Amino acid sequence: MEMHQIRYFLAVCETQNFTRAAALCHVSQPSLTNAIKKLEDEVGGALFHRQRNAVRPTALGTTLRPRLLQIQAEAQSALADAHHFLKLDRAPLKVGVLVTIGPARVAAFLSHFQRSFPGIDVEVHDERQADLMPRLRRSELDVAMTNVP
Repeated sequence: MEMHQIRYFLAVCETQNFTRAAALCHVSQPSLTNAIKKLEDEVGGALFHRQRNAVRPTALGTTLRPRLLQIQAEAQSALADAHHFLKLDRAPLKVGVLVTIGPARVAAFLSHFQRSFPGIDVEVHDERQADLMPRLRRSELDVAMTNVP
């Protein structure tokens, strides 16, 4: 099952017409029809009752529709998360601070950083020198503040 098939299926459910669904999805009607046919082959049954004036979901189509709506919403949400992350609108940042430096010493810097980048969720970890660099190498931390020369 592919995302475009889900999108096409939901468009046909919405428009109750293959031609209008194809226009809504910006594809040709034969392309949409072929994708729906492949989806029907994959799920093992007809998804629509095809009538002269309208197309209606079968019991199988009606059963699958809520799940496919959920899948489409999750995929759109994942894409939005990726875009926000890449634009630094929302992203986590794990900062390891050497215990002898301490979070109190970097608090002013981190406060200024968070004002400049409010979507970045800064998580501070007090670490011993022996743990700081290994955690950074394992990608458990994004940044390490240390006094190593």
